[in-house]
Amino acid sequence: MTEINNERVFELNDQDPELVARAFVEAMEKIAKHFKKIGVSAEVVNEVNRQEEEWGEQDHPFTPEGVIGNGYHAEYQWRADRWKRENDYRAGVGHPAWDGILLEEVYEALAEEDPEKREVELVQVAAVAVSAILASRRARSVNL
Repeated sequence: MTEINNERVFELNDQDPELVARAFVEAMEKIAKHFKKIGVSAEVVNEVNRQEEEWGEQDHPFTPEGVIGNGYHAEYQWRADRWKRENDYRAGVGHPAWDGILLEEVYEALAEEDPEKREVELVQVAAVAVSAILASRRARSVNL
C-alpha cells in the first residue's frame, strides 16, 4: 500500500483479496458521496437559472445604501456573534442544529464589508445549505 495526496492507494498485486475488496467499497462510498453533492449542486444551479429567467440577472446591493444602511453591518455582526454563541452551546450539549449553523453563516456573510471576504462567507452559506439538504434527505432516507 502506498499513499498519494494523503489517500491510501492499494497495489493490487500481493494484496489480500479481502483487503482489496474493502478498499474498493471505501472508494465507491466516497464516490457516491461526491455524486450526491454534485446532484444537489445541480439543483442549486437550476434554481439560479430559473430565477434569472423570471427576473433577469440581479445586481442588488448587499445592504440598503445610504444613511439607513450604515448600521446594518454592526447589527448583522451582533447576530452572527449571537448565533455563534448559541451554536457553541448547542454543540457543547450535543444538540447542534442546521437552523443556527445556517443563520450564523448568513449573518457572517451579511456583516462582512470586504467583497472578497463576503464571497468566501457566501460560499460557506452555500456549503452549509447543501449539507443541510443532504442531511434532510438522509433523515428521510431519500436516495439521490
